[in-house]
Amino acid sequence: MLIDSKSKNNKPTWAEDKLSQIPTMVSEISRKISEYRQSYRELVRDAEVFFEEYPQDYR
Repeated sequence: MLIDSKSKNNKPTWAEDKLSQIPTMVSEISRKISEYRQSYRELVRDAEVFFEEYPQDYR
């Protein structure tokens, strides 16, 4: 029997399970990055407001 004549659909089931989890993992990573970006933007906005108002508050 030649190696090439083997069926290419004989993937182990664990490999199929791992591959099927990839879209879910990518979605979760994307969501976390989006949340982090939103938190960062809020922090920058708060810092801008603080430094704009600080001289007036200091007086």
